[in-house]
Amino acid sequence: MEVFMAEEVKQEAKSVEAKAEVLKNVNALEKWLEGINKQLPQIPKKGQDVLAQLAPWLALAGGIFSLLSSWWFWQAGHVVNNLVNFSNSINQLYGSTVIDTSPRLGFSWYLALVLILVQAAIMLAAFPKLKDGKKSGWNLLFYNVLLGVLIGLVYVFTPGYGIFSLFGTLVGAAIGAYLLFQVRGHFAKK
Repeated sequence: MEVFMAEEVKQEAKSVEAKAEVLKNVNALEKWLEGINKQLPQIPKKGQDVLAQLAPWLALAGGIFSLLSSWWFWQAGHVVNNLVNFSNSINQLYGSTVIDTSPRLGFSWYLALVLILVQAAIMLAAFPKLKDGKKSGWNLLFYNVLLGVLIGLVYVFTPGYGIFSLFGTLVGAAIGAYLLFQVRGHFAKK
């Protein structure tokens, strides 16, 4: 029993160390991006103020839209899957070759769906913190930008998406990060 508990404590310590390492890397990435953002043209102060005031509401709208998008993604995937199955059954009926025998809604499709839901949850969780002007709300939006890049990478392996989805995601992440770093000072105090 004591050996089992000692092993469990070791595993927990490794987990804590791994989380600390990830957080350290994310903080280093934040500092690096902050340096890049300082070299870019700055939005005028009044524009930054307005953007900071709108940030909680944009996060709330983004969270709701992401929830809707995940539902639409689910529906579209299943409609396409059913169409391919129907087409395959017609082809088999007439002795033709099957259009597609690969799994249409594979692992990457479901992973993308889960990541969209996680993104929605992050944005919704950021809303009250941003409304209170807390840095933790800004951090959640920053993590959301990083998650968006991860979703773009998953899209590369998702049937029907591909490299152009990654490109669009990267452009969106760059714009999002630019705007996010423009208002960072409004949320760094709390």
